[in-house]
Amino acid sequence: MAITLEVRVFHGLLEPLEPIDLPEGTRLKVIITGNEDNQAKETEQTSKWARLAEEMRRESPLRGHSADLLKLIQEFREDFTFRHDE
Repeated sequence: MAITLEVRVFHGLLEPLEPIDLPEGTRLKVIITGNEDNQAKETEQTSKWARLAEEMRRESPLRGHSADLLKLIQEFREDFTFRHDE
């Protein structure tokens, strides 16, 4: 079996840029080849803000922290007073 797909390195891991239709746990042998032309073109066409937004969409910095964030928001609301309330 041979599959060709594009990946990117994200936090030290290879991340497929398209879905892979393989059963979970399938072991594969991976051969890595560079794709400098495509990478340069993608970098030129995509702004740094668009790349950052895409990165945050794929790997949210808040993942796993939602309960802590909600607790902090609740504490803020309980302790907050408007100037006209004083």
